[in-house]
Amino acid sequence: MDILSEMEETVKKNSEVSLEASISEKTPKKNLWDEIVEQSEKDKREVEAYIKSKNADSDVFPEPLATMNKVLFPLILEGLVEMLHKIKDDDSFYVSKGIDKKSTLDGLDYLSEYIYNMNPKYPDRKSNWTYIFDMEWVVYYLDQIPRPYYPFHLVWSREFAALKIQSYMRGYWARIRPDVLEVRDFWKALKADKEEKERAELETNVDSKELVLPPLNIK
Repeated sequence: MDILSEMEETVKKNSEVSLEASISEKTPKKNLWDEIVEQSEKDKREVEAYIKSKNADSDVFPEPLATMNKVLFPLILEGLVEMLHKIKDDDSFYVSKGIDKKSTLDGLDYLSEYIYNMNPKYPDRKSNWTYIFDMEWVVYYLDQIPRPYYPFHLVWSREFAALKIQSYMRGYWARIRPDVLEVRDFWKALKADKEEKERAELETNVDSKELVLPPLNIK
C-alpha cells in the first residue's frame, strides 16, 4: 500500500506540473509596452491615492480627454446655447432680402467671455461677471497685437468678402500644384545658395582685412 500511495502521489505531482506548464504555454505573454503602461497606471493610482490620503480636498487632475468630455465640452455647448439666445434677442438670425444687415455681436468674443466667467474652477467669477475687454490677458494681448477699428464682418459687404475668400482659395490651390511647388522650391534653393555665398564672401573679407591704426601724435 505504501508503494502504491507513493506512485499515486508521484503521478499526481507530475500531472499538476504538466498542467501548469501547459497553462503557462497557452497564456500569452505581455509585451514590454503593455507592461510599461500597466506599471505607469499603477504608479499613477498610487500617487493619486497618496495625495487623497494627505489632503481629501486636494484636486487630483483627471485625464485630459476626460476633462474635455466632462468639463470643457459641456461648458462650450452651454455657451453656444446662450449665444443663440443672444442672437435671437438681437434679431440677428436672418438677413432680409436686399438688405445687408450687420450685427455687432462677435461669436468668438461672446463664447470666450462665457467660458472665462463660467469656469467651474473659479465659481466667484459667475457672480462678478467680467467683460471680455476688461480681462487682463485680453488687454495685454490687444496691446501687443491691436485689432482693426472695425472687424471685417462690419466693414466688408457680402460680395467683397466672397471675392476675398475666392481670391485666397484660388491662390492656395495654385500654390499646392506640383509644378508650382517645384518652381517655388527651386527659387527658394537658389535664394538660400545666394545668401550663403554672400555670407561666406563677407566673412572672408572681414578676416582678410588688415586692422589699420591711426598714427600716434607723440610730441
